[in-house]
Amino acid sequence: MVAPARPAGDQVQHRFITLGTGSPSGVYYAAGQAICEAVNRAAKRRADRGDRIVTICRAGPSGGSVFNVRQVASGAFTFAIVQANDQRAAVEGIDPQRVKSVPDLRSVLSLQPEILQVVLPRGSDIERVQDLSERHINSGNRGSGTRLLTNELVEAYGASLDEGTMAETFSMELDADALCSGRLDAFVTVSAVPTPSVLDATNRCGARLLPLQGPEIEDWLAGTADLTEIVIPANVYPGIHDPTPSVGVRAGLVTREAVPADVVRDVVAAVFEELPLLRSAHPSLESLQPREMATEGLGAPVHDGAMAYFTERGWR
Repeated sequence: MVAPARPAGDQVQHRFITLGTGSPSGVYYAAGQAICEAVNRAAKRRADRGDRIVTICRAGPSGGSVFNVRQVASGAFTFAIVQANDQRAAVEGIDPQRVKSVPDLRSVLSLQPEILQVVLPRGSDIERVQDLSERHINSGNRGSGTRLLTNELVEAYGASLDEGTMAETFSMELDADALCSGRLDAFVTVSAVPTPSVLDATNRCGARLLPLQGPEIEDWLAGTADLTEIVIPANVYPGIHDPTPSVGVRAGLVTREAVPADVVRDVVAAVFEELPLLRSAHPSLESLQPREMATEGLGAPVHDGAMAYFTERGWR
């Protein structure tokens, strides 16, 4: 989980931590790289002022939210970025076939809201959520958070997706090409906006978004603690000039309860000391606010090290 400190030169010892992110083209990866850069900058400042033990961070790509839960549970990642609904599922053991049960998973801080986006080619005859049934769509890897939410969305309308018609998994980078070339009827992504694959599809072939609203959505949201109504602003994507109603969930940084409080505090303090760095890492992170990061979208209990810092700052 935390690699033992080892000397670096005559004075400073390094404690090494790893941070799981997501696809190299996505916001998880950008956020994770910025978080580790913040931690490593803080380590240099502490070493320069004479501290003997500092925390060093390395972030790498991964399979995303659900994969990250498993890797944190195994100790492969010390920290990882995970959607709030997957955090809650892990802690409460809600769906162990999909999300590994990790009762000691702990929230560290929250990040950007991620929006469920159903992307359609221009001229598609799909007008309603239930029209997705039996269509050739890509909603992520089997067992992924995106596929789970897509299934739940369609089921909220009294329909279901036929696994036999689900697309072979395209990477995020290939979704737009598959949609615009007619190999997909739709693709679904749960990600911060603007999403590169959606931008690509709207630029290439005038793709559009399916609005998600109405009593079925309201009933679905009433049964979950982590999803909320979100509107994608007009003109976020080329050619989409009206606001698009949808739903979303926050992503956040997690770890395990056994990770020492001082290590977690080092990470949290570094993030807020270098918040401009994190905000500049991706357009979806530009509006991050400290108090919201300390209080909203936390699907697991807050780690003691993070809570101590939030309390010191007056955010909790």
